[in-house]
Amino acid sequence: MRMKSKAGRKWLLALNICVILGLLRGCASVPASGEAVMQEESASERQTVMTIDGQPVTEEEVCVYLYLMQKPYETCYGSSIWALQREGGDSWEEWLMEEVKRQITELTILSSRAEQEDLKLTDKERISLEKDADAAFDSMGEVADRYGITRDTVRKVYEKSELAGLFYQTITDGYGLELSEGELSRCRAMTVQQIFIAEDDNTFLKDGQTQEQLATQLRKRASEGEDFETLAKAYSSDNAQWMLSFDDEGYVFDTDGWLEEEFVKEAWGLEPDGISPVIHTSYGYHVLKCVAVDSDELKQQAADRRLNEKKKKKFSADYEKWLQEVICTEEAAWQEIHVLEGI
Repeated sequence: MRMKSKAGRKWLLALNICVILGLLRGCASVPASGEAVMQEESASERQTVMTIDGQPVTEEEVCVYLYLMQKPYETCYGSSIWALQREGGDSWEEWLMEEVKRQITELTILSSRAEQEDLKLTDKERISLEKDADAAFDSMGEVADRYGITRDTVRKVYEKSELAGLFYQTITDGYGLELSEGELSRCRAMTVQQIFIAEDDNTFLKDGQTQEQLATQLRKRASEGEDFETLAKAYSSDNAQWMLSFDDEGYVFDTDGWLEEEFVKEAWGLEPDGISPVIHTSYGYHVLKCVAVDSDELKQQAADRRLNEKKKKKFSADYEKWLQEVICTEEAAWQEIHVLEGI
């Protein structure tokens, strides 16, 4: 996928994540020899690092959240990301710990409200979440042993997430929000095929050719009648989506991603079957072909996205009120939580 991601609340945690490490106060340290040292303490003895409306959060739970939230970033950017400074002046590690705290607080509040509303998961939903939780736990391998993470605790985190999602869906469905005729008329969307050559992709370059020159050559071949789809599948860089559907703001429906402004501008200037000039983004070079514009199906997707945004906005306002009613206490032990270097 070649697009710019845009942060947004996700009520369900990522499920397929590889092994990561978290360094937490009370968790076992890793000796210089690399041999793991096991903690000899039960879950009930694990140290409480924060309390949310009277509910204790243990270091073991934080380990699980770190596992779920840290690894995707390291997969993309490497473990050195945590030492880097962000635009605001804090480090990525500091940002991660605040994000973990926010996520734990959010899911605890929403799952508690789900229980207050007597919302319950179906047997099918419970079996599914336990399967996903078990897959995450099994993928931890020796990390789970090293830091005392149990299968039950991973399941507990997944259950909180599922209940929070159920509460969100129930509450937002109950708002009864709809789009006005004017809002519906402004819901636009299109589908394009794309040839994409990444900035660092030398796979098909010949005789000193640049990525831009290759993209220009492929555009010429498509314009002269070669099948665009065939060219896109044959020459596009790995992991590129050769077909994209998105609205007029650049929101991609099937990935929750956002396209760059120049990409969106050129795409929306195309007529059906039209081929764009070579577009340069921060990812590389794109050539687009317009497949469909404002079909009933595309307009419905755009309308669904706009309605969901209205629901999220109202729910966020409600959540901020609920947050003010909750007492959150951070223990001193929280300050000693860090991520490990060299994962």
